[in-house]
Amino acid sequence: MRLKSGMLLIVVFLMSISACSNKSIYQGIQANRQAECNKEPNENARAECLGQTSPSFETYERDRKTLIKRNER
Repeated sequence: MRLKSGMLLIVVFLMSISACSNKSIYQGIQANRQAECNKEPNENARAECLGQTSPSFETYERDRKTLIKRNER
């Protein structure tokens, strides 16, 4: 029993590290997209570009989990 609880702790720890890494990667990609949009000289084009950037990580993750659940049915 002690071995199982230790393994569970390790799995939970690794999953939490993975989630943080995914969020950091997602936010880095978002920052790069926004930086590219900000290089746009035309204000309207810049605003349109920024409007097309992806949702927050939390929204993305929620939508992703919803799609996965839907596909499991």
